[in-house]
Amino acid sequence: FQTGHLFLSDGNEYNNIQLRYNIYYDQFEFTRENTDYALLKNPIIHQVNIGDRVFVHRKFIYKDQYQEGYLEQIVDGKYSLYHKHNILLRAIEDIGAFSDASEPKFWPQKPVIMIGNSTDGIIEIKCSKDLLNEFQELRESIDQYTGKKRLKLKSREDYIQLIKFLNSRS
Repeated sequence: FQTGHLFLSDGNEYNNIQLRYNIYYDQFEFTRENTDYALLKNPIIHQVNIGDRVFVHRKFIYKDQYQEGYLEQIVDGKYSLYHKHNILLRAIEDIGAFSDASEPKFWPQKPVIMIGNSTDGIIEIKCSKDLLNEFQELRESIDQYTGKKRLKLKSREDYIQLIKFLNSRS
């Protein structure tokens, strides 16, 4: 648990709460008097800050489906950059006679990159082609950013620099 802050959609704030993010259930948990509680996924809790990380409740398109949940906000502006965190649970495997069953394990996955704006919504971006296809109005700005070279987005920092550039142009 880390010290965090909750921001509700009605303007109320709750500060200095011991919070953690449960990736598997996409919800936040807090501790009080040595008991842990879960905060159900709800748009009323529209922002949660834990340390220097900011999580926001948003609607988005992920795996070609409309979903709703918490995204880690990396850059905010006209164009915003988000990470959607995922974790896989490998179930218990029964190996057979005279063998112990394996324990279930969580496997953290690489965060999914998501970009959004107020008109197009928030969309999963797997590569630079996705970005150009989904946000066609950015083609000219991206050409200025790359200087006639091919857009290469390989790291988190590449995405951050691009989004900051796009926001500086608006």
